[in-house]
Amino acid sequence: MSTLFDISKPRWNKPFTSAIFCDESSQNEHFFVLGALYFWWKTEDCKNQIAKFEADLAQIKRDHGISVIKWQDVPKPSLKLKGYKACIEYLASQIKNVKSAQSSESIGGGLRFKCLVVDTKKYPLKNKAIGSTSKLIGYLKFYTVHLADGIMLPQRGYPFDITIDHYSSDERHGSASLGRAIEGRYLEQFKPEDKSIDKYKFQHSVLKTVDDKQCNLVQMADLLAGAVAFVRNGGMMRPSNVSIGRMELVDVIQKSYRAVTLNRPQPFGPFGIWDFRDPGKPRSPTRRGEALYLP
Repeated sequence: MSTLFDISKPRWNKPFTSAIFCDESSQNEHFFVLGALYFWWKTEDCKNQIAKFEADLAQIKRDHGISVIKWQDVPKPSLKLKGYKACIEYLASQIKNVKSAQSSESIGGGLRFKCLVVDTKKYPLKNKAIGSTSKLIGYLKFYTVHLADGIMLPQRGYPFDITIDHYSSDERHGSASLGRAIEGRYLEQFKPEDKSIDKYKFQHSVLKTVDDKQCNLVQMADLLAGAVAFVRNGGMMRPSNVSIGRMELVDVIQKSYRAVTLNRPQPFGPFGIWDFRDPGKPRSPTRRGEALYLP
């Protein structure tokens, strides 16, 4: 894994940067979901835009007495649940591309969500046939596919800043390992418009982990991924005191992101849902960290 790419390489330098914030839900259930909020922005001002999203979400949380937003902690109908709903509505209000006030030039792309749904009965996280000798390895393989194929390749050509919830201190399977796998998979299919550029001389993505308590965008990625997993795993069919608030949030998501239905694939639009599929084509062995199946 350490030879996939050299992190000392100069950063791929472009006018726009894509920022990605990820989390997951339901590893031990029938349907496992990896989700990401992402947007592209003028590189010189990207950090300021991230700070604005963070500050706006923080204010909504303060107004509703919320410290941390998590799907597993969705409250019953209350002021806090109204805050959860307000945060979802805020995200949905940020989906449009932004133009400069001085000209018609675009300065940024709207904040969007995309998730990968894995049927773990068809594609177990622990599957020795594809080199997944533990659930953690399978988790990393699907994370690699979700980020490289689902988010980065459709935006190919940007430098990428990826932030995920901290998940492991294991050196072999930690964030550096995941970062190398994502970079390697992306480079296999990325072709610069300028044919004279050697793409391998640059680092195209940076991945870091955070404590989700410190990042509102990661918390919201957890919430949206959790909502999709809840629906796919039959939560809407199991009414209970715990599920009341969750059902209301599903309704808010579907109304806020018009035309989205969480129980089926939604390949296009600001709330994307794609189901992992094995195409059934002949495949050759792949290096560690890369999923053997392709979406």
